[in-house]
Amino acid sequence: MPLITRKPTAIIYLRRQDVVFINKQTSVRLDIPVGLVQNLEVIDAAKLSELIAGFLDQQHCHGKRVLLALDPTVVFHKSISAKQSATIIAAANNFEYQLPFDVGNRQAIAITKKDGISFFGVNKQLHQTVVRGIQHANKLLAIVPAASYGVSGSKSVDSKIITALFTNTAPLKQPNFLTKT
Repeated sequence: MPLITRKPTAIIYLRRQDVVFINKQTSVRLDIPVGLVQNLEVIDAAKLSELIAGFLDQQHCHGKRVLLALDPTVVFHKSISAKQSATIIAAANNFEYQLPFDVGNRQAIAITKKDGISFFGVNKQLHQTVVRGIQHANKLLAIVPAASYGVSGSKSVDSKIITALFTNTAPLKQPNFLTKT
């Protein structure tokens, strides 16, 4: 896994029903229209990718180092304690198997913490569609669960979280959905 040492200059924050573009000066939200994504399943990948690319063009988002942060509303999560870590392979396989997506669209990562292991799972097609909209004019650094920055539940993206997303590089050094394909 590549070691990421540079901080992002823009954040794309993906939630269940919208995408938020964040830079140091502003935060702008794009609602995802009904019919493009339903229950975390991509209905029209080409239109969603085109919509995001156009939105980012409107925000003059070109040549940025972008972090794609996935809100807890689009990520499945499970933690096991260090005591249970002997069963990590079985737990990882079971977690990925239980993700409610087609086999080819499931993607999971495991992040080791001092008190155990956290598994995060996503619909790979969803974030890859968003990535296509981002990458036309930007460098994508990583795709990380926002939980790595302390975001939990349906908490809104406040200034404390935004500051953490721009300054805390520790989660960028952990496994992420960009480096595990």
